[in-house]
Amino acid sequence: NMARFYGAAVRDEIELFAAWPIGTQLRLGDIGFLTKEGKLFERWRNLSDLGIRFASLKAKSLTDFEFTIGKQVAVRFKAAGDAPLPGCMLADAEVGVSIAFGRSSSILVVAHTKEESIKDLQELETDLIGIASDKSKKWKRDYVVVTAAYESVGTTVILSSGRSSTLDIKANAGVSTPFDLADAQIGLGASTRCQKLLKALARPGFVPFIRVHHLIKGRGEDGPRLSRFGS
Repeated sequence: NMARFYGAAVRDEIELFAAWPIGTQLRLGDIGFLTKEGKLFERWRNLSDLGIRFASLKAKSLTDFEFTIGKQVAVRFKAAGDAPLPGCMLADAEVGVSIAFGRSSSILVVAHTKEESIKDLQELETDLIGIASDKSKKWKRDYVVVTAAYESVGTTVILSSGRSSTLDIKANAGVSTPFDLADAQIGLGASTRCQKLLKALARPGFVPFIRVHHLIKGRGEDGPRLSRFGS
């Protein structure tokens, strides 16, 4: 299952979580569940629905992610005027890149993001303990809260199901190679000879990755406390 594979890979590689499908709209303070397989986030509500307000911090610089998982993943760029690459559908005059995937399940991620996080986690802990003790709020033990959201200014995600396949990506004329696979300004468009690929190309305006916290039981006489999930 590509969704589970993607969620587990993101968790293992960058210690964050992902939503599915790619492009799902999330925001800081969202409340939901993590699926058991793949650890994908499923949104149910937001802290604002429970009357909880919070201040946030925005990072001053971008947070970039770049990783490839899988065997025999080959990325080959082509400049305008170069002869077409073997097996590539790009024409002589076109600028682009050909990405070949082998027979293992594979992921290619290049993402440029803006991080926003909840400023005061101690205050959030106090608020959530109060909510959890109020039966009318219907707090669920398995809830997790998005405490940091990484909003995309340009994100490319390509998933291959484990069959040999090739994805050819064309960029605007005049772009030099190698180019940034997550650059939303260079007009990336793709063609593929295999249907067993899922892709998002240089897509801005969504949250590909999140950090989450949850309430856990304290030790001994200690009450519940807020903890980063997976720590």
